[in-house]
Formats: sequence, structure tokens, C-alpha cells
Amino acid sequence: QAYMNAHELGSAETAYTTALAIREKLAQQDADRYTASMIESQLQLSTYYLWIGNVEASAKLLESAIPVCETCMQDNANQQDDTYRLMLCPLYANQSLVHCYGGDSVKAIQIADKACEIGRAINDNDAQGDGCTMYIAALIRKQQACYMFGRWDELANTAREFVDLCEPLYKQNPDAMAEYYHDAYNNLAEACIHIKDYASAEKTSAVNTGRANKVYDAIEQATGKKGQQGTASPEEQAERAAELKTQGRKGCKAIRINMAFTPENHEFIKIMARIHGKTMTEFANLVIERYRSEHPETYEQAKTLIEQF
Repeated sequence: QAYMNAHELGSAETAYTTALAIREKLAQQDADRYTASMIESQLQLSTYYLWIGNVEASAKLLESAIPVCETCMQDNANQQDDTYRLMLCPLYANQSLVHCYGGDSVKAIQIADKACEIGRAINDNDAQGDGCTMYIAALIRKQQACYMFGRWDELANTAREFVDLCEPLYKQNPDAMAEYYHDAYNNLAEACIHIKDYASAEKTSAVNTGRANKVYDAIEQATGKKGQQGTASPEEQAERAAELKTQGRKGCKAIRINMAFTPENHEFIKIMARIHGKTMTEFANLVIERYRSEHPETYEQAKTLIEQF
């Protein structure tokens, strides 16, 4: 995880695969004790592979992990133990994304439905903890699949379910749930437009706009108070700029340029950013970062040439 945070992707993969290899050996020695741990490593590694775009490697891990997890969940059905259900839900969510990448809309949505079904069941038992988190993740994946394949009726229904889940959670903890709440209403409004339910789309957009205005008013009020926001140090400014977290801190600015994109590239960034759960800015920076890390020698040679000229 530390390597991931530092964007040292090669080192992260080595660490993840080493952890999985250790857990596989332990599971061979004591299956009952270590199988759950091994499945957890397969889940982590499959998520990592999806994050870097290695869909084939992720798919192979999921094909191995899901049947074992399903069997273990059935074997422990009478023990009131959610260990395997808590892992099966994100495993299904990852597999749905694999099918999204493969263009199989039927399987992508079917598997996402499985994740949502488990998420609902876990949430009924644990509406404030891991169950709620899994339910949110499953609904996000279902919405992504519906959006990607233009299944607008299903997107509208799933977005309404997401709104119903997020509404009370947002009231309890607005800071933690603001982004989910915002996305829920955005997805619902967009789906309603596509299915020509313009009244619902207008109502949904009004709710979201009203919520956003309250947030912006609060930010403006807070940052407008004398002494409320200290000026960031040069070190903090550099760190925040590198992480694209510059808003709300005096002295912090991200470098911005006006860029034009072809319609195809713009659509690609828009779709892939949503699939990865990122903004378009974050996804564009991720792609550039990855290219930069893969071609360090070329970059250094180019800098040398520029300096010479």
C-alpha cells in the first residue's frame, strides 16, 4: 500500500504477489485458518491489477478466488459469520468491472447484481460498518456497468437505491458522504434525462444544486473568516499540488492549462475516469504519470535536448 501511495507500481506488484505466495503456502498447511487470508490477498491483488489496467491478470485471480469464496460462504452459512460474504461482494464487483472491460454487458450487470444482493444482506446486519461500505461499493459498480452500456432504466433504478442509502448517511456524516451523495443524484438525473423523465431529472438536479450551494456557502463563510485559513508552507503547497488537493488552503494552487481533446479522447477520459472512480483530471494525470514512469530515459534525454537548444 505504501508503494501504491508513492506510485511505485512495480514494487507494489512485487509486494502484493509476495504476500499472496506466503498466504497460499500457509493455506496449504492449515486450510481452515488461512483460506480467508489467501482470498483476501487475491482480492487485493485483483484490485491492484484493475487499477493499473492489467485486466487479464485480475480476471485470472478472480476465477480462482470466487469459487473458493462461494464454497466457504456456503459452508459457514449457519455460523453467522460474514467473513466470506464481506470478501465475495468486492470480488463480484471486480469481476463485473472485468466484464465491463471485455464488453460483455450481460455478465457485467449480472455479476454486479450479485454484488448488490450480498451488499444488501450484509448492510441489513451492519448498516454503519463494513456492510454499508460493501453495499455502497456494489451499487457504484452496478451504476458504472449500466452507464457504460447505456442501460438507462436500470441505472435510474440503481441510482434511486443509491440515493435512498446515501440520504440518511449524508445527514449523519456530511463530510464523509458528500461525494457519494452528489454522485448518486448526478447519476439519477442523467438516467432520468435518457429515459425522458424530465420532471424527475429537474427535481433531482435541483436537490443536488441546493446541496452544493449550501456546501459552497459554508466553505466561503469558513475561509472568509480572518485567521480561519493559514497560508500553507512551500513544502505543503508542493505536496498538495502533487496530490491535486489544493482547494480550501490558502497559497495552494494546481497548475492549470486549457487543453482541447478530440471527441473520441474526451469520451475515453470521461468513461474511464468513472470506471476507476476518479475525476477526469485525476484520470488524465494518472495516464500521464504511468507513461512518464514507463519512459524515464526518454524524458531525461528530451530535457537534455531542450536545455541544449
